[in-house]
Amino acid sequence: MNPALTIANKEYSLANRSLSTYIIYGVYLLACGIWFALNALKIGAADMRGIFGVMHTLFLFFIPALTMGSIAKERSTGTLELISTLPIKLGQIVWGKFLGVLFQLATVLLFTLVFAFLIGFFWYRSRLWSHFYRLSGFVICWSSFYCHRNFRQQPDR
Repeated sequence: MNPALTIANKEYSLANRSLSTYIIYGVYLLACGIWFALNALKIGAADMRGIFGVMHTLFLFFIPALTMGSIAKERSTGTLELISTLPIKLGQIVWGKFLGVLFQLATVLLFTLVFAFLIGFFWYRSRLWSHFYRLSGFVICWSSFYCHRNFRQQPDR
């Protein structure tokens, strides 16, 4: 297996065990939810355009919050020296860290699909199934990737 993918898998699994990651996810989803509620309920605009505009601004704070701890945790636990002694190039370490954060970002974006389902359910009831088919394709692709990655890691029996 590619060392960058191994590091990315380790980063993603360690991040999902950390309470601070879930706090960051919660704050991000709460901010998106508040903005969605203001747009959909107060203004009456049943579209995702407002949330997509706010997501870019929230990413300015969300992505650094995810990436800041990546190297700092390695340094504090002493595993940075261990990784440095392995025959892994610095670029593979950086790509592994980057892909780990990218998987975390994809996970939190998957949770924001709830807003699209809410719009489809409440405002476009006649076209609910068309929205469902569009979004279910993404969910199926992401879940198949996640299952493939997890089953691939299991030892042969």
